[in-house]
Amino acid sequence: MTIVTNCSRYKKTWDNDLGYLVDLLKVRARTLEDLVLQARPYFLDEVEFDEKAVRKNWLKDPTGTLGRLERVQRCLAEGDWTEEALEEALRSLAEEMGIGAGKLFQPLRVALTGSSASPGIFDVLVLLGRGRAEKRVERAIHALRSGEVQAEEPKKSLS
Repeated sequence: MTIVTNCSRYKKTWDNDLGYLVDLLKVRARTLEDLVLQARPYFLDEVEFDEKAVRKNWLKDPTGTLGRLERVQRCLAEGDWTEEALEEALRSLAEEMGIGAGKLFQPLRVALTGSSASPGIFDVLVLLGRGRAEKRVERAIHALRSGEVQAEEPKKSLS
């Protein structure tokens, strides 16, 4: 069983894949429990979307987010699956769209990990592999289109 399918830095072995993942996650983890929680997206077929991350990164502009994720989806379907190739393709896409990279990467991060915090987006893509990453982006697009995730109605004041 491997986590990393295309990582050029390491041979395709469980020990190296797990070591690579732990190295990426330990920077953000204060406890072993933090490390385990942060590692979940890499071992699960589907992720749960964190409500706060969805509100901040998807629902402030759901139509724009949907459009950006659809463009990312097409971009990911092409080219090599290496950190370098993915970075070049996604940064070029952001530039072509006239938006900052974060406007593309943060919604993608939520789609891939369910969270607004993770290792670098290109590491995440490579760790997940093309198949799982593409499925997660498709699921995020479906969630936005279907209303599975939606902006909360503003609360009415009692005054």
